[in-house]
Amino acid sequence: MVDASAATNGGPSGPGGVEDLGPLWPGWHAERVGGLVVARRVGGLTDYQLIYGYLEQVEAKTVSEIVVICKAHNILAQWVAIAEASQGEQRAVSS
Repeated sequence: MVDASAATNGGPSGPGGVEDLGPLWPGWHAERVGGLVVARRVGGLTDYQLIYGYLEQVEAKTVSEIVVICKAHNILAQWVAIAEASQGEQRAVSS
């Protein structure tokens, strides 16, 4: 888990009021933009993941909240990957 208190006491804001918070959760990179914490997924997503609700970017008001949201999206991604693999298996059986 992440030490959210250490992350909230990060360094000075960069250009445009953006403060880099780094990788707060595996697979995500976060920064503070104005009054929000914005996390972006590191790496690409499949079309299937995008269709079934996986987001490339999430926003929250606090670091603790963004960590929970990122964790939830990682769990969602695992289940969507299982569904995507099952779809591939179905195509193979149908062929």
